[in-house]
Amino acid sequence: LFLTLTPTHPPRADLIHRQFAYEHPAFDRGALAAQAELVRIQGARQTWFCGSYCGHGFHEDALKAGFAAADGVLAAPADARPMAAD
Repeated sequence: LFLTLTPTHPPRADLIHRQFAYEHPAFDRGALAAQAELVRIQGARQTWFCGSYCGHGFHEDALKAGFAAADGVLAAPADARPMAAD
């Protein structure tokens, strides 16, 4: 499967599985304050957060946040890591 955000020409209708309309989030002061708190709560209660909302709302921000969360999980003591699903 391929995702395109700005195709040079529309794909054939029979090749489209689903279409979505997305918008980048608009961050208000509350959202920006929450982002600043992320450093303080990251890893608390064996919980790590990641997503595009951890940055400016772009795919790259989600990837960066995912790597940071993974680094946090791997650096945490074994008893502070999330349990694996059985």
